[in-house]
Amino acid sequence: MYNFVMHSVNEKHGMKETLLDGWVGEGPIYCFRLHGTNANTSQPATSGPVPDSDEKVNKQYKESGKFTANRSVAIRNEPKESATVVNTLDAGESVTYDMVYITNKFVYISYISYSGIRCYVAVRTYSRGQRGPLWGTIV
Repeated sequence: MYNFVMHSVNEKHGMKETLLDGWVGEGPIYCFRLHGTNANTSQPATSGPVPDSDEKVNKQYKESGKFTANRSVAIRNEPKESATVVNTLDAGESVTYDMVYITNKFVYISYISYSGIRCYVAVRTYSRGQRGPLWGTIV
């Protein structure tokens, strides 16, 4: 049995589903509705597909290392700026990665979390073949 949470990221990206297994601890999960909404009325569906970012993976390759952030960076469930943020890596925290993904916007490192889910962390900007400053250190 799989448990999902459905949430609105923002108006542009509409509704998203996030698999809860491996992300939440034991015990009850509480759900809330915004004040003033009515459970007996349905909202109209959006017409057509929800537009997504124009960010695309251009290159990926195996590389191992340890990244230590020098600022807070988002941990996402896909190598895209529009992907769901599943956690953050704060300044001074590290992850050991095994893959690198280069998109038309960022360079991401990737690793398998303790719960077995692949995660992605943008570590610098990337535009027109130029890499921006690294947001931490890699050893």
